[in-house]
Amino acid sequence: MPWHDFLSLMLINMSAGLFVVAGWLICGVNNPNGRGWAPALAAAGTIALVGGAVLTFTWPFTAKGVVFANFAFGEPSMLLGVALLAASVSIGKQWPVWPVAIYAFVAGLAGIVIGLRIMNLGLTAAPLISGLGMIGTGLVGVLSLPALACVAGCRVLRYITAVLAILMGVLWGFTGLMAYWAHVMLSAKLGA
Repeated sequence: MPWHDFLSLMLINMSAGLFVVAGWLICGVNNPNGRGWAPALAAAGTIALVGGAVLTFTWPFTAKGVVFANFAFGEPSMLLGVALLAASVSIGKQWPVWPVAIYAFVAGLAGIVIGLRIMNLGLTAAPLISGLGMIGTGLVGVLSLPALACVAGCRVLRYITAVLAILMGVLWGFTGLMAYWAHVMLSAKLGA
């Protein structure tokens, strides 16, 4: 039985997680019922952490030219997963979320660097889209710190961060759906 990669699942999960982050930034930050966002963040965080851990620690991609995918997608997915899980706990327990944003800031910097390098080296089938997606998603993490750390006047920055999260959710969602389209066709051809 041929091995099937699960990057499509990770892409759709990242898309969903970014949409949930955007929703929370717009509707949940100062909402007394904002704790309701915690389970959705935990769901996306769990899949991102587990999927990223499998890529990072088992290196399932071994073909020449795709080995980079193990760490270039696995490690940022783990970082995103931890950030989403930590945010879900903070929101669920009504703790301040800005300390989690410090972690997201640093993780976001890593995403930006990886995105730049993907474009620079021409990695993936669509290096511009993959690179911009990593950079944009990294910027969501970086912007989360100033958007959540200040007490007053952050609504505009939260909305800007939310719009960027929505745009990246659309980009990763489209990429994930196209990956599913290709994987179903490939599986049908292989008879798997």
